[in-house]
Amino acid sequence: MNNIWILTTGSSDVQLKTEDNWRTLHRKVRSDLETNKQFSSVTSEQTGQKRWLYPARAVGRFYSSALDQHYSDLDFPLLNPFVEYLKEKEVPLDCIVVILTDQSEVVRSADKKDPSHPFWQDTCTLLPILEKFLQSHFSQEPLILTLKPNSGSVGLDDWNEVLSLVQAQFSQLVSQLEIPDDATVYVSHQAGTPAISSAVQFESLALFGKRVKFLVSNEQNPELTRVIDRSSYLKRIRRQEALALLNNYDYSGMYQLLQEDLQESEREEDRQILQKLEMAMRWNFAKFQEVLEFWFQVPPEEAEDWWRKNWWRPVFESAFLAKVRFKQGNIVEAFFNSFRAVEAAFLEWGKQEFKAH
Repeated sequence: MNNIWILTTGSSDVQLKTEDNWRTLHRKVRSDLETNKQFSSVTSEQTGQKRWLYPARAVGRFYSSALDQHYSDLDFPLLNPFVEYLKEKEVPLDCIVVILTDQSEVVRSADKKDPSHPFWQDTCTLLPILEKFLQSHFSQEPLILTLKPNSGSVGLDDWNEVLSLVQAQFSQLVSQLEIPDDATVYVSHQAGTPAISSAVQFESLALFGKRVKFLVSNEQNPELTRVIDRSSYLKRIRRQEALALLNNYDYSGMYQLLQEDLQESEREEDRQILQKLEMAMRWNFAKFQEVLEFWFQVPPEEAEDWWRKNWWRPVFESAFLAKVRFKQGNIVEAFFNSFRAVEAAFLEWGKQEFKAH
């Protein structure tokens, strides 16, 4: 298995090229719907083709049982450029993973009666339509993952909830598929809620790392369809994580997170960052003499004289490290470094006070 395509789905993935059959199909399924109200549409027009965008759950309910007669009513403005790109680049797909949404268990019956509720944006009912579309272009049957919040939990706009759902689904995916180290995992994450898009980006990078390529497009301009290397995504996420680690003075964590990118960089600034992180790790281990001599660029032959004039610096650093340890909740080390600071200050006071002795 060398090429995998993972794609999220949203309400704009399946649109109508004509409304001629909408009312007729609505009448056929009206008694089975959660609402008696009419669904409103949003119209758009690209390249001379007018389209109607209706809620995804409604489109799926209306058209899934009438695909043989009315499949030609449907348009796929985001999926079509993806397929064209993969075919043009002659990418042989071994597996297609489609991510659907279903919030039926967390939405109250009263809310389901509102056609504008996010419940009607769910894509689970689009499955027959998407299967027909994909199988018209690729030989393999798509593998389906459904993000379905449990009863009592929040919906698919909550980042933490969605991340947990995506992690659970991706864990099943990895256990189900044998994905070799040299595989390429194409990820199209633009459809769905912002929380879904972010969670899929994050978990794809966490699980597949360098194997990920993001396949993106623009509904308004399909010519912008392209592959973005994972590095730009990964660097942005790593930067956010690094800032969180920095706020907690976790220099070792920052070093492990950024080491690979910084070592591969040709920029002098990045090499300096790596060197400073190495010194910061030594600072965390209370190796103040090494750190201060490096930081202030003290020549070896001047070190003794420099320390005589700057005897107070290790005292300050030890006291500050005690404050950091206290902030981190490490009371034992906070006390230890506080004691070292007082001890060093008292020792120096003794040297000055009792020079004659």
